Amino acid sequence: MSDSSPVHKIMLNGECTIRHAAEFHSALIGLIPRHLGVELDCTGVTEADLAFLQLLAAAGKTVAASGRRLVVTVPVDGVVARAASRAGFAEAWAATRPSDPFHWHPVAMETTDGQDHPHRG
Repeated sequence: MSDSSPVHKIMLNGECTIRHAAEFHSALIGLIPRHLGVELDCTGVTEADLAFLQLLAAAGKTVAASGRRLVVTVPVDGVVARAASRAGFAEAWAATRPSDPFHWHPVAMETTDGQDHPHRG
């Protein structure tokens, strides 16, 4: 039996850039050993850069080596998905499956009320 708790969800909002990389890294590295899985919901991210993407890639390797899971939920056409595409991560990450230790989970966004909402159905 594991001492870890189940999946911990983190809602990311605003800038996910090098300016916040150390803070994000510390928080994520602290969560991975304490939870069986971590879900990063990036639907509220307004800016993402290569530093953020590299942290996601490193976290993916960490969870795979430790028997944990990391799910990264991103809007299909959002800033994180576009940054991943520009940086060359998108193709490999899009090939991940829900059963993989690192899973890139793109979601369509609905905007019927002028707000962005994840549509997972």
